[in-house]
Amino acid sequence: PHGIGKKIKILVIGADTRQASAGNSGEKNDVIWRDSSAIDEIISGKLKADTDFNIVIATPAAMKDIAKAAKILGPKGLMPSPKTGTVTDKPEKAIADLSKGQIEVKTQPSHAVIHQTVGNLKFKDEELAENITHLLAELQKNTPAKIKKKFITGVYVCSTMSPSVKIAA
Repeated sequence: PHGIGKKIKILVIGADTRQASAGNSGEKNDVIWRDSSAIDEIISGKLKADTDFNIVIATPAAMKDIAKAAKILGPKGLMPSPKTGTVTDKPEKAIADLSKGQIEVKTQPSHAVIHQTVGNLKFKDEELAENITHLLAELQKNTPAKIKKKFITGVYVCSTMSPSVKIAA
Protein backbone atom coordinates (compact mmCIF):
# COMPACT_ATOMS: atom_id res chain seq x y z
CA PRO A 1 0.00 0.00 0.00
CA HIS A 2 2.89 2.44 0.65
CA GLY A 3 5.37 1.20 -1.96
CA ILE A 4 8.91 0.19 -1.02
CA GLY A 5 10.49 3.63 -0.89
CA LYS A 6 12.20 3.31 -4.26
CA LYS A 7 11.49 5.60 -7.19
CA ILE A 8 10.95 3.68 -10.42
CA LYS A 9 11.75 4.76 -13.96
CA ILE A 10 10.07 2.78 -16.73
CA LEU A 11 11.20 2.30 -20.33
CA VAL A 12 8.38 1.28 -22.70
CA ILE A 13 9.63 -0.22 -25.98
CA GLY A 14 7.53 -0.81 -29.05
CA ALA A 15 4.60 1.10 -27.64
CA ASP A 16 2.13 3.08 -29.63
CA THR A 17 4.15 5.89 -31.14
CA ARG A 18 1.38 8.38 -30.40
CA GLN A 19 2.72 8.37 -26.81
CA ALA A 20 6.18 9.40 -27.98
CA SER A 21 6.82 12.96 -28.97
CA ALA A 22 8.86 14.00 -31.98
CA GLY A 23 12.31 12.51 -32.06
CA ASN A 24 11.23 9.12 -30.68
CA SER A 25 11.69 10.17 -27.06
CA GLY A 26 8.48 10.81 -25.22
CA GLU A 27 9.03 11.22 -21.48
CA LYS A 28 6.34 11.82 -18.89
CA ASN A 29 6.27 11.08 -15.15
CA ASP A 30 9.39 8.87 -15.13
CA VAL A 31 8.13 6.86 -18.14
CA ILE A 32 10.18 6.86 -21.35
CA TRP A 33 8.23 5.86 -24.47
CA ARG A 34 10.40 4.55 -27.33
CA ASP A 35 10.12 2.43 -30.42
CA SER A 36 12.49 -0.47 -31.09
CA SER A 37 15.38 1.90 -31.92
CA ALA A 38 15.86 2.20 -28.14
CA ILE A 39 17.48 -1.25 -28.22
CA ASP A 40 20.39 0.16 -30.24
CA GLU A 41 20.72 2.95 -27.66
CA ILE A 42 20.88 0.37 -24.84
CA ILE A 43 23.53 -1.64 -26.69
CA SER A 44 25.60 1.48 -27.48
CA GLY A 45 25.30 2.76 -23.90
CA LYS A 46 23.23 5.89 -24.55
CA LEU A 47 20.41 4.47 -22.41
CA LYS A 48 21.80 2.96 -19.21
CA ALA A 49 20.02 0.46 -16.98
CA ASP A 50 19.54 1.62 -13.36
CA THR A 51 20.31 5.26 -14.22
CA ASP A 52 17.86 5.96 -17.06
CA PHE A 53 15.40 3.13 -16.27
CA ASN A 54 14.76 0.38 -13.69
CA ILE A 55 12.00 -1.54 -15.50
CA VAL A 56 11.48 -2.39 -19.16
CA ILE A 57 7.98 -2.95 -20.56
CA ALA A 58 7.66 -4.23 -24.12
CA THR A 59 4.96 -5.14 -26.58
CA PRO A 60 5.01 -8.73 -27.89
CA ALA A 61 5.99 -7.44 -31.36
CA ALA A 62 9.11 -5.76 -29.94
CA MET A 63 10.38 -8.86 -28.11
CA LYS A 64 12.34 -10.20 -31.11
CA ASP A 65 14.25 -6.91 -31.28
CA ILE A 66 14.84 -6.85 -27.52
CA ALA A 67 16.63 -10.20 -27.80
CA LYS A 68 19.61 -8.23 -29.17
CA ALA A 69 19.96 -6.51 -25.78
CA ALA A 70 19.38 -9.67 -23.72
CA LYS A 71 23.06 -9.86 -22.68
CA ILE A 72 22.73 -6.41 -21.10
CA LEU A 73 19.19 -6.58 -19.70
CA GLY A 74 19.14 -10.24 -18.60
CA PRO A 75 21.89 -10.20 -15.94
CA LYS A 76 20.37 -7.04 -14.39
CA GLY A 77 16.93 -8.68 -14.16
CA LEU A 78 15.40 -6.16 -16.57
CA MET A 79 14.45 -8.46 -19.44
CA PRO A 80 10.69 -8.15 -20.07
CA SER A 81 8.73 -11.32 -19.30
CA PRO A 82 5.07 -12.31 -19.67
CA LYS A 83 5.29 -13.90 -16.20
CA THR A 84 5.93 -10.56 -14.55
CA GLY A 85 3.46 -8.69 -16.77
CA THR A 86 6.12 -6.61 -18.53
CA VAL A 87 5.32 -8.03 -21.97
CA THR A 88 1.91 -6.68 -22.83
CA ASP A 89 -0.19 -5.00 -25.52
CA LYS A 90 -1.51 -2.62 -22.85
CA PRO A 91 1.55 -0.86 -21.37
CA GLU A 92 -0.63 1.75 -19.64
CA LYS A 93 -2.08 -0.93 -17.33
CA ALA A 94 1.39 -2.34 -16.57
CA ILE A 95 2.68 1.18 -15.82
CA ALA A 96 -0.25 1.81 -13.48
CA ASP A 97 0.33 -1.48 -11.62
CA LEU A 98 4.07 -0.89 -11.28
CA SER A 99 3.54 2.71 -10.14
CA LYS A 100 1.16 1.53 -7.42
CA GLY A 101 3.91 -0.68 -6.01
CA GLN A 102 3.57 -4.06 -7.74
CA ILE A 103 6.52 -6.21 -6.74
CA GLU A 104 7.91 -9.57 -7.71
CA VAL A 105 8.29 -11.95 -4.78
CA LYS A 106 11.60 -13.83 -4.89
CA THR A 107 12.29 -17.12 -3.16
CA GLN A 108 15.49 -18.86 -2.22
CA PRO A 109 15.99 -21.74 -4.72
CA SER A 110 16.74 -24.61 -2.34
CA HIS A 111 14.85 -23.42 0.74
CA ALA A 112 11.34 -22.35 1.64
CA VAL A 113 12.43 -18.77 2.28
CA ILE A 114 11.15 -15.52 0.77
CA HIS A 115 13.29 -12.39 0.78
CA GLN A 116 11.24 -9.27 0.09
CA THR A 117 11.69 -5.53 0.51
CA VAL A 118 8.71 -4.01 2.32
CA GLY A 119 9.96 -0.47 2.86
CA ASN A 120 12.91 1.43 4.23
CA LEU A 121 13.99 2.99 7.53
CA LYS A 122 12.36 6.33 6.65
CA PHE A 123 8.89 4.74 6.75
CA LYS A 124 6.66 5.21 9.78
CA ASP A 125 6.01 2.10 11.88
CA GLU A 126 2.37 2.03 10.73
CA GLU A 127 3.36 2.14 7.04
CA LEU A 128 5.81 -0.75 7.46
CA ALA A 129 3.22 -2.74 9.40
CA GLU A 130 0.61 -2.17 6.68
CA ASN A 131 3.08 -3.22 3.95
CA ILE A 132 4.00 -6.39 5.84
CA THR A 133 0.36 -7.23 6.58
CA HIS A 134 -0.57 -6.69 2.93
CA LEU A 135 2.32 -8.89 1.70
CA LEU A 136 1.37 -11.70 4.08
CA ALA A 137 -2.30 -11.47 3.10
CA GLU A 138 -1.44 -11.63 -0.62
CA LEU A 139 0.88 -14.60 -0.06
CA GLN A 140 -1.84 -16.40 1.89
CA LYS A 141 -4.46 -15.58 -0.76
CA ASN A 142 -2.23 -16.83 -3.59
CA THR A 143 -1.04 -20.01 -1.88
CA PRO A 144 -0.71 -22.84 -4.40
CA ALA A 145 -3.59 -25.33 -4.08
CA LYS A 146 -1.27 -28.35 -3.79
CA ILE A 147 0.27 -27.07 -0.53
CA LYS A 148 -1.64 -28.68 2.33
CA LYS A 149 0.57 -27.60 5.25
CA LYS A 150 0.62 -24.16 6.85
CA PHE A 151 2.12 -21.92 4.16
CA ILE A 152 3.74 -19.27 6.40
CA THR A 153 5.30 -20.59 9.59
CA GLY A 154 7.39 -17.61 10.68
CA VAL A 155 8.12 -14.01 9.75
CA TYR A 156 11.33 -12.11 10.46
CA VAL A 157 12.09 -8.48 9.63
CA CYS A 158 15.44 -6.74 9.41
CA SER A 159 17.14 -3.84 7.72
CA THR A 160 19.94 -4.59 5.28
CA MET A 161 22.74 -4.70 7.86
CA SER A 162 20.99 -5.54 11.12
CA PRO A 163 19.98 -8.65 13.03
CA SER A 164 16.49 -9.97 12.30
CA VAL A 165 13.52 -9.60 14.62
CA LYS A 166 10.79 -12.23 14.78
CA ILE A 167 7.26 -10.95 14.30
CA ALA A 168 4.56 -12.63 16.40
CA ALA A 169 2.22 -14.58 14.12
